[in-house]
Amino acid sequence: MPATKKPGLSFTLSPDGLSGRLRADGLRESQILALGREWLAREGNVMARLDVLARALDGVPSREELDAHVQAVEACTDDDTHMPVALPDAVRMLGELTRVVTRLARFNPRAVEGVVGEARTALEALALGDTHMPRATTDRATAKAVTVR
Repeated sequence: MPATKKPGLSFTLSPDGLSGRLRADGLRESQILALGREWLAREGNVMARLDVLARALDGVPSREELDAHVQAVEACTDDDTHMPVALPDAVRMLGELTRVVTRLARFNPRAVEGVVGEARTALEALALGDTHMPRATTDRATAKAVTVR
C-alpha cells in the first residue's frame, strides 16, 4: 500500500493487514495541550482524575470503568474533539480508506456489498457535478453488481 502524503491525518492498513488505522495527530495534540493547560492552571481537577485513571489501570478495569475515567479526564479539558478536514484532505483520505477497505474485504467481501454501491453512486454523482448526495439505497441487486478488487 503506498505511503500517505500526510501521515498525521491518514487511514492506513495495519502491518499485519488485518485492520485499518486512523491517525489524527491534530486531535491528539489538541487534547494533550488542553490537559497541559489544565494541569498548569491547577483547575478542573485534572491531576486527581489522572491519578484515579492510573489506579484503575493498575488493576483490570472493565471497558465501562475505563470509559468513565477517560471521560472524566476529557471533561477537564473542555476541548473540542472535532477536527476540520478540508476537501483535498477528505478526498485523499477517501482514497486511503478505500484502499484499506479493499484489502480488508478480501476476507469477507459480502460485508461491504451495499456500502460499496452507495459510495460509488455518491462519487459518480459528484463527478457529474451533482452536489446533492443521492439517497442511500439498500438495493441488493445494484450492490451485487459492484465488485471489490
